[in-house]
Amino acid sequence: MAIQNVADRAAGYGFPGVVVDGNDVLACYEATRKAVERARGGEGPTLIEAKTYRFTAHSSDDDDRRYRQAEEVAIWRQKDPIQRYAKYLRESGTLTDATEQEITERVDQQVDDATEYAEQAPDPTADELTKFVYKQEPRA
Repeated sequence: MAIQNVADRAAGYGFPGVVVDGNDVLACYEATRKAVERARGGEGPTLIEAKTYRFTAHSSDDDDRRYRQAEEVAIWRQKDPIQRYAKYLRESGTLTDATEQEITERVDQQVDDATEYAEQAPDPTADELTKFVYKQEPRA
Protein backbone atom coordinates (compact mmCIF):
# COMPACT_ATOMS: atom_id res chain seq x y z
CA MET A 1 0.00 0.00 0.00
CA ALA A 2 1.15 3.51 -0.66
CA ILE A 3 0.47 4.58 2.92
CA GLN A 4 2.46 4.02 6.08
CA ASN A 5 -0.47 2.88 8.20
CA VAL A 6 -3.38 0.72 7.07
CA ALA A 7 -5.34 2.30 9.93
CA ASP A 8 -5.33 5.57 7.98
CA ARG A 9 -7.74 3.94 5.51
CA ALA A 10 -10.48 3.90 8.14
CA ALA A 11 -11.10 7.63 7.73
CA GLY A 12 -12.31 6.99 4.18
CA TYR A 13 -15.06 4.83 5.63
CA GLY A 14 -16.03 7.31 8.31
CA PHE A 15 -14.65 5.65 11.40
CA PRO A 16 -11.41 5.91 13.36
CA GLY A 17 -8.26 3.93 12.75
CA VAL A 18 -5.76 3.26 15.50
CA VAL A 19 -2.16 2.09 15.23
CA VAL A 20 -0.86 0.07 18.16
CA ASP A 21 2.33 -1.79 19.00
CA GLY A 22 1.19 -5.33 18.27
CA ASN A 23 3.97 -6.70 20.46
CA ASP A 24 2.63 -4.92 23.54
CA VAL A 25 -0.17 -6.98 25.06
CA LEU A 26 -1.37 -4.16 27.29
CA ALA A 27 -1.41 -1.62 24.45
CA CYS A 28 -3.42 -4.06 22.32
CA TYR A 29 -5.81 -4.66 25.19
CA GLU A 30 -6.31 -0.93 25.74
CA ALA A 31 -6.93 -0.21 22.04
CA THR A 32 -9.38 -3.10 21.86
CA ARG A 33 -11.13 -2.07 25.07
CA LYS A 34 -11.70 1.44 23.68
CA ALA A 35 -12.91 0.07 20.34
CA VAL A 36 -15.37 -2.29 22.04
CA GLU A 37 -16.59 0.56 24.24
CA ARG A 38 -17.17 2.71 21.12
CA ALA A 39 -19.01 -0.10 19.34
CA ARG A 40 -21.21 -0.96 22.32
CA GLY A 41 -21.95 2.74 22.72
CA GLY A 42 -23.36 2.84 19.20
CA GLU A 43 -20.41 4.78 17.77
CA GLY A 44 -19.55 2.16 15.14
CA PRO A 45 -16.42 0.25 14.27
CA THR A 46 -12.76 0.99 14.83
CA LEU A 47 -9.95 -0.33 12.66
CA ILE A 48 -7.08 -1.46 14.88
CA GLU A 49 -3.76 -1.95 13.13
CA ALA A 50 -1.48 -3.94 15.41
CA LYS A 51 2.07 -3.57 14.08
CA THR A 52 4.04 -6.73 14.74
CA TYR A 53 6.67 -8.97 13.19
CA ARG A 54 6.72 -12.47 11.76
CA PHE A 55 9.57 -14.39 13.40
CA THR A 56 9.55 -17.36 11.06
CA ALA A 57 9.40 -17.97 7.35
CA HIS A 58 6.05 -17.96 5.55
CA SER A 59 6.25 -21.72 5.06
CA SER A 60 8.72 -24.58 4.94
CA ASP A 61 9.34 -23.66 1.28
CA ASP A 62 10.31 -20.07 2.12
CA ASP A 63 13.96 -19.33 2.88
CA ASP A 64 13.56 -15.98 4.61
CA ARG A 65 17.34 -15.68 4.97
CA ARG A 66 17.30 -14.48 1.35
CA TYR A 67 15.42 -11.28 2.20
CA ARG A 68 16.11 -10.49 5.86
CA GLN A 69 19.11 -10.60 8.15
CA ALA A 70 19.44 -12.81 11.24
CA GLU A 71 20.24 -9.66 13.24
CA GLU A 72 16.87 -8.16 12.28
CA VAL A 73 15.02 -11.23 13.50
CA ALA A 74 17.07 -11.25 16.71
CA ILE A 75 16.17 -7.62 17.42
CA TRP A 76 12.47 -8.36 16.95
CA ARG A 77 12.69 -11.52 19.10
CA GLN A 78 13.59 -9.21 21.98
CA LYS A 79 10.16 -7.62 21.47
CA ASP A 80 8.28 -10.95 21.52
CA PRO A 81 4.85 -10.10 23.00
CA ILE A 82 4.62 -13.28 25.07
CA GLN A 83 8.03 -12.78 26.62
CA ARG A 84 7.44 -9.06 27.16
CA TYR A 85 4.16 -9.69 28.93
CA ALA A 86 5.61 -12.55 30.98
CA LYS A 87 8.42 -10.22 32.09
CA TYR A 88 5.87 -7.58 33.07
CA LEU A 89 3.85 -10.14 35.04
CA ARG A 90 6.97 -11.44 36.80
CA GLU A 91 8.10 -7.92 37.71
CA SER A 92 4.64 -7.12 39.07
CA GLY A 93 4.70 -10.29 41.20
CA THR A 94 1.76 -11.81 39.34
CA LEU A 95 3.57 -14.64 37.55
CA THR A 96 5.70 -17.20 39.34
CA ASP A 97 7.94 -19.82 37.75
CA ALA A 98 5.55 -22.55 38.91
CA THR A 99 2.52 -20.84 37.40
CA GLU A 100 4.37 -20.20 34.15
CA GLN A 101 5.41 -23.86 33.98
CA GLU A 102 1.81 -24.96 34.60
CA ILE A 103 0.51 -22.66 31.86
CA THR A 104 3.20 -23.81 29.42
CA GLU A 105 2.40 -27.48 30.05
CA ARG A 106 -1.34 -26.89 29.64
CA VAL A 107 -0.89 -24.97 26.39
CA ASP A 108 1.57 -27.55 25.03
CA GLN A 109 -1.00 -30.28 25.76
CA GLN A 110 -3.77 -28.31 24.05
CA VAL A 111 -1.60 -27.84 20.96
CA ASP A 112 -0.67 -31.54 20.94
CA ASP A 113 -4.34 -32.56 21.29
CA ALA A 114 -5.45 -30.21 18.52
CA THR A 115 -2.66 -31.41 16.24
CA GLU A 116 -3.55 -35.04 16.81
CA TYR A 117 -7.24 -34.31 16.22
CA ALA A 118 -6.46 -32.50 12.94
CA GLU A 119 -4.12 -35.22 11.73
CA GLN A 120 -6.68 -37.94 12.50
CA ALA A 121 -9.62 -36.07 10.97
CA PRO A 122 -10.86 -37.34 7.62
CA ASP A 123 -10.34 -35.19 4.55
CA PRO A 124 -13.36 -32.99 3.82
CA THR A 125 -15.84 -34.02 1.19
CA ALA A 126 -16.42 -31.80 -1.84
CA ASP A 127 -19.61 -30.50 -0.19
CA GLU A 128 -17.63 -29.37 2.86
CA LEU A 129 -14.80 -27.54 1.12
CA THR A 130 -16.31 -24.07 1.58
CA LYS A 131 -17.84 -24.67 5.01
CA PHE A 132 -16.76 -21.84 7.32
CA VAL A 133 -15.17 -20.01 4.38
CA TYR A 134 -18.30 -18.21 3.23
CA LYS A 135 -21.40 -17.19 5.11
CA GLN A 136 -23.59 -20.22 5.58
CA GLU A 137 -27.21 -19.72 4.51
CA PRO A 138 -29.73 -21.32 6.85
CA ARG A 139 -31.32 -24.42 5.47
CA ALA A 140 -34.97 -24.07 4.56
